Parts: sequence; C-alpha cells; structure tokens
Amino acid sequence: MRQIRLTAVLVLAGLAGCDSAESRVKLVPVVGTVTQGGKPLANAALSFIPEPSNTDSTPGTASSDATGYYAAMWLTRSGLAPGSYRVMITADPSSGGGAIPPEFQADPLMAQFQNAAARPAAAKPATTLKSEFKAEVTDGKDPFDFDLGRLPADSSAKK
Repeated sequence: MRQIRLTAVLVLAGLAGCDSAESRVKLVPVVGTVTQGGKPLANAALSFIPEPSNTDSTPGTASSDATGYYAAMWLTRSGLAPGSYRVMITADPSSGGGAIPPEFQADPLMAQFQNAAARPAAAKPATTLKSEFKAEVTDGKDPFDFDLGRLPADSSAKK
C-alpha cells in the first residue's frame, strides 16, 4: 500500500513538471465579425499569419458563423499571442451560411470543421472573396471586425 502511494505521488509530481512549450505561450482572445457591405458574412475562413517580428509565433484560424462572428484559435487553444498579424479572409458570398448545430456553436474549431464538412468536396463557388488585412493583437479587449467591401451587383438586375 505504501509503495502504491509513493508511486502515485511520483507520477503526479512528474506530470506537474511536464509543461509543453505551447502551454506556456500567453494567449489573448481574438474575436470579431466578418461582414460584406455591412451585412454579416457566414462561413468566411480566416487565417492569422504572424509577422516574423512577433515574440511568439501563433498562426491561428477561425470560421465565421451565421452572424459573421468568429473566434481565432491557435492549435487547440482559443486566442493568439500578442503581436502583428496578416489576416487572410476567404469567403463564398453565395453560401448563405447554413445554421451551425447548437453543439458546435460554443467551439469555433468544431464549427469550422462542421462548415467544411457541409460543403461538397467537388463544389467550387463561382465567386470567392479574398481579402487581406493587418491586425495588431494587444490585450484581447477590442474586437477585430473586418468588412470585405460592397456586395457584388446583382447581374440579373435591369438597367
């Protein structure tokens, strides 16, 4: 019995000392909305690419929901390290942004997988928006809202 307790204490002490480099990086929340012409844009894919001058390199990803809301993640953690980022946004404005099931709404990474799985692999949108922005991540208190510009003109409208 004494040997089991000693083994348990040693295992717990060993686990307490095992701290990965990823868990030591300080992350701050990076959230906001993606719009097009002021209207929420669903299913936009966001990539946060850290500038080489950043102290910690935490490339992040996110996907916007039906309201345009996104929350960036690095690996399996929410948020990004403070620093400068290039933000690449790719969106299909005709996707309409189907509803995300309730069980995925609280988890941006799972929502991103759900959105990708909902689209047929062979389907390519006729119009894809691609935009690049700059973002300076500091304390995580301010949202990063991105507007991809005016909505495309309706080609069926009469002149």
